[in-house]
Amino acid sequence: MVLGNLIDLKNHINKPEVDLINAFITKVKSDEVPIGEWIFLNEELKVLVLIKSGYTEGVFESHTIYKDLHIVVEGIDTIFLGNKNSAIVKTDYDEIGDYTLFNSKMLSSIKMTENTFALIDKGEIHTNHIDGESTKKIVVKLKK
Repeated sequence: MVLGNLIDLKNHINKPEVDLINAFITKVKSDEVPIGEWIFLNEELKVLVLIKSGYTEGVFESHTIYKDLHIVVEGIDTIFLGNKNSAIVKTDYDEIGDYTLFNSKMLSSIKMTENTFALIDKGEIHTNHIDGESTKKIVVKLKK
Protein backbone atom coordinates (compact mmCIF):
# COMPACT_ATOMS: atom_id res chain seq x y z
CA MET A 1 0.00 0.00 0.00
CA VAL A 2 1.16 3.51 -0.79
CA LEU A 3 -0.03 6.45 1.32
CA GLY A 4 0.40 10.07 0.43
CA ASN A 5 -0.88 13.57 -0.12
CA LEU A 6 -3.09 14.01 -3.15
CA ILE A 7 -0.57 16.36 -4.77
CA ASP A 8 1.88 13.41 -4.93
CA LEU A 9 -0.51 11.08 -6.73
CA LYS A 10 1.24 11.94 -10.01
CA ASN A 11 4.26 9.98 -8.73
CA HIS A 12 2.24 6.76 -8.58
CA ILE A 13 -0.15 6.73 -11.55
CA ASN A 14 -0.12 8.15 -15.08
CA LYS A 15 -0.79 11.85 -15.65
CA PRO A 16 -3.91 11.38 -17.84
CA GLU A 17 -5.53 9.37 -15.04
CA VAL A 18 -4.45 11.90 -12.41
CA ASP A 19 -6.03 14.69 -14.48
CA LEU A 20 -9.31 12.74 -14.76
CA ILE A 21 -9.32 12.01 -11.04
CA ASN A 22 -8.60 15.64 -10.10
CA ALA A 23 -11.42 16.85 -12.37
CA PHE A 24 -13.73 14.32 -10.75
CA ILE A 25 -12.72 15.48 -7.24
CA THR A 26 -13.69 19.04 -8.22
CA LYS A 27 -17.15 17.76 -9.19
CA VAL A 28 -17.43 15.83 -5.91
CA LYS A 29 -16.62 18.98 -3.91
CA SER A 30 -19.36 20.82 -5.85
CA ASP A 31 -21.87 17.99 -5.23
CA GLU A 32 -22.20 17.41 -8.99
CA VAL A 33 -21.93 13.61 -8.84
CA PRO A 34 -24.21 10.95 -7.33
CA ILE A 35 -23.31 9.14 -4.13
CA GLY A 36 -22.90 5.36 -4.27
CA GLU A 37 -22.99 4.86 -8.05
CA TRP A 38 -20.08 3.64 -10.17
CA ILE A 39 -19.03 6.12 -12.83
CA PHE A 40 -16.63 5.14 -15.63
CA LEU A 41 -14.06 7.85 -16.38
CA ASN A 42 -12.44 5.74 -19.11
CA GLU A 43 -11.76 2.06 -19.87
CA GLU A 44 -9.17 1.86 -17.09
CA LEU A 45 -10.88 3.91 -14.35
CA LYS A 46 -14.17 3.73 -12.54
CA VAL A 47 -15.05 5.79 -9.46
CA LEU A 48 -17.52 5.70 -6.61
CA VAL A 49 -18.34 8.45 -4.10
CA LEU A 50 -19.01 7.27 -0.54
CA ILE A 51 -20.31 9.03 2.56
CA LYS A 52 -20.62 5.89 4.71
CA SER A 53 -19.04 2.47 4.86
CA GLY A 54 -20.33 -1.01 5.55
CA TYR A 55 -17.50 -1.65 7.98
CA THR A 56 -17.59 -4.95 9.87
CA GLU A 57 -14.72 -5.67 12.24
CA GLY A 58 -12.57 -8.57 11.06
CA VAL A 59 -13.94 -8.62 7.49
CA PHE A 60 -11.58 -7.58 4.70
CA GLU A 61 -11.61 -7.63 0.90
CA SER A 62 -9.07 -8.08 -1.85
CA HIS A 63 -9.22 -7.56 -5.59
CA THR A 64 -7.85 -9.48 -8.56
CA ILE A 65 -8.39 -7.15 -11.54
CA TYR A 66 -8.35 -3.66 -10.02
CA LYS A 67 -6.11 -1.73 -7.68
CA ASP A 68 -8.02 0.44 -5.20
CA LEU A 69 -7.29 4.12 -4.81
CA HIS A 70 -9.02 5.64 -1.77
CA ILE A 71 -9.10 9.44 -1.66
CA VAL A 72 -10.54 11.45 1.23
CA VAL A 73 -12.26 14.57 -0.12
CA GLU A 74 -13.67 15.74 3.23
CA GLY A 75 -13.47 14.38 6.78
CA ILE A 76 -11.70 11.26 8.04
CA ASP A 77 -11.51 7.67 6.80
CA THR A 78 -9.63 4.82 8.45
CA ILE A 79 -8.01 2.15 6.29
CA PHE A 80 -7.39 -1.24 7.89
CA LEU A 81 -5.02 -3.85 6.47
CA GLY A 82 -5.66 -7.49 7.24
CA ASN A 83 -3.11 -10.15 7.97
CA LYS A 84 -2.87 -12.53 4.99
CA ASN A 85 -1.36 -15.18 7.26
CA SER A 86 -4.53 -15.34 9.37
CA ALA A 87 -7.01 -14.75 6.52
CA ILE A 88 -9.78 -17.26 5.92
CA VAL A 89 -12.00 -16.92 2.85
CA LYS A 90 -15.46 -15.76 3.93
CA THR A 91 -16.94 -15.24 0.44
CA ASP A 92 -15.45 -16.73 -2.71
CA TYR A 93 -14.32 -14.45 -5.52
CA ASP A 94 -17.12 -12.38 -7.06
CA GLU A 95 -16.13 -11.85 -10.69
CA ILE A 96 -18.61 -9.02 -11.31
CA GLY A 97 -17.57 -7.05 -8.22
CA ASP A 98 -13.91 -8.14 -8.40
CA TYR A 99 -13.59 -9.02 -4.74
CA THR A 100 -13.03 -11.86 -2.31
CA LEU A 101 -14.05 -11.36 1.33
CA PHE A 102 -11.89 -12.66 4.16
CA ASN A 103 -12.08 -13.00 7.91
CA SER A 104 -8.73 -11.85 9.27
CA LYS A 105 -6.96 -10.22 12.16
CA MET A 106 -6.03 -6.60 11.63
CA LEU A 107 -2.38 -6.04 10.76
CA SER A 108 -2.42 -2.24 10.88
CA SER A 109 -4.57 0.85 10.39
CA ILE A 110 -4.17 4.46 9.37
CA LYS A 111 -6.45 7.47 9.67
CA MET A 112 -6.63 9.45 6.45
CA THR A 113 -7.67 13.08 6.31
CA GLU A 114 -8.72 15.46 3.55
CA ASN A 115 -6.57 15.40 0.39
CA THR A 116 -4.79 12.15 1.23
CA PHE A 117 -4.83 8.86 -0.65
CA ALA A 118 -4.13 5.18 -0.18
CA LEU A 119 -3.18 3.13 -3.24
CA ILE A 120 -3.91 -0.51 -2.46
CA ASP A 121 -2.41 -3.21 -4.67
CA LYS A 122 -4.28 -6.18 -6.05
CA GLY A 123 -4.32 -8.99 -3.52
CA GLU A 124 -3.86 -6.79 -0.43
CA ILE A 125 -6.62 -7.47 2.08
CA HIS A 126 -8.15 -4.28 3.39
CA THR A 127 -11.28 -2.50 4.55
CA ASN A 128 -12.19 1.00 5.60
CA HIS A 129 -14.38 2.86 8.06
CA ILE A 130 -15.69 6.33 7.28
CA ASP A 131 -15.62 8.41 10.47
CA GLY A 132 -18.43 10.87 11.10
CA GLU A 133 -21.27 12.31 9.07
CA SER A 134 -19.26 14.93 7.21
CA THR A 135 -16.85 12.56 5.48
CA LYS A 136 -16.85 12.22 1.72
CA LYS A 137 -14.41 9.97 -0.12
CA ILE A 138 -13.96 8.43 -3.51
CA VAL A 139 -12.81 4.95 -4.41
CA VAL A 140 -11.12 4.67 -7.76
CA LYS A 141 -10.68 1.28 -9.40
CA LEU A 142 -7.52 1.18 -11.55
CA LYS A 143 -7.03 -1.64 -14.04
CA LYS A 144 -3.31 -0.98 -14.55
